[in-house]
Amino acid sequence: MKINDILNEAFTDTPEDKFEKLLSTKFSQAWQHYINTGNGIFRHDESASGYDPELVVKFATPLKDREAAYAHSNLHNEYINNDSQWSSFPKRAVIGGSHVDIARRRGSSSGVYLILPVNNTPIGLCPQHDIWASFENVQKIMGAQPDMQVLGNFYRHELFMFTEAIEYILDFKFHSWIKDSGGSYDSYRDELSNFDALLDNVKSEDYEEVVEYYDISQDRKLDDVEIVRCIFGYDYNDGAIPKRLHNFCLAVRKNGLTRTMDWLFSPKNFQVGNIEDVITDENDDNEVWFNSSYLMIPYVHLKDYYYKYKDI
Repeated sequence: MKINDILNEAFTDTPEDKFEKLLSTKFSQAWQHYINTGNGIFRHDESASGYDPELVVKFATPLKDREAAYAHSNLHNEYINNDSQWSSFPKRAVIGGSHVDIARRRGSSSGVYLILPVNNTPIGLCPQHDIWASFENVQKIMGAQPDMQVLGNFYRHELFMFTEAIEYILDFKFHSWIKDSGGSYDSYRDELSNFDALLDNVKSEDYEEVVEYYDISQDRKLDDVEIVRCIFGYDYNDGAIPKRLHNFCLAVRKNGLTRTMDWLFSPKNFQVGNIEDVITDENDDNEVWFNSSYLMIPYVHLKDYYYKYKDI
């Protein structure tokens, strides 16, 4: 038996007799759904396949306190895992896709698996192929709708600017604050409230002029300069404000930071349900997630397992 403890996630090779028993009991729902419909959850995981070139079936336990793999911020996971508006959704522990092509985009076919969660596991379904492409209001704010071809650029540029602005507003890097400094989601909410209290106390007659021209002149009163610096995420000496952050800044000024962030990370258009409800022909190009143990069947051998265990 080999156990891989990469990133707190354990991948355990599963003997044939144990696999058959698990497939017919604890993990039968997802397997029968795949047999009956051809629909399933797929995942690319080199950390699992790299430790076993023979690509045998594996039993896996989910990550504890999983962090975003590609994005510059883990803030979306904090909202989904902790915010009341996401209370009906599972925690973001295991990430996959509703089609094998989504998994293939992450790397070579040798690292792709069909993954089978425990029976009756709630599945979170994104409306798009990627979690960040699924937040409709983030796309409105940033003026971008990243498809798979430009998703890398979106992460490197638009999303980086967006998360950097939030960090400037709060005056700390959210990710390291949560991870290393004893911060929590509740204390993060307190920081939002503190900023909104500050915002309510600031009056600036020519603020709209600043917004209109994306420029912060150096002759403003200190309180005006400071609040504009906070809202825009840049010191006034930095000059022009990037236009892509304009809508975000306007939203914060109008509605406050707390309401703006709740609006950005709203579960609008997301779904949650069991595997038969959300993994369907209609939802065949979507990111999904769940929080349970699961079986991993190598995609390169899936046909063999299908014929051997389709009548189990």
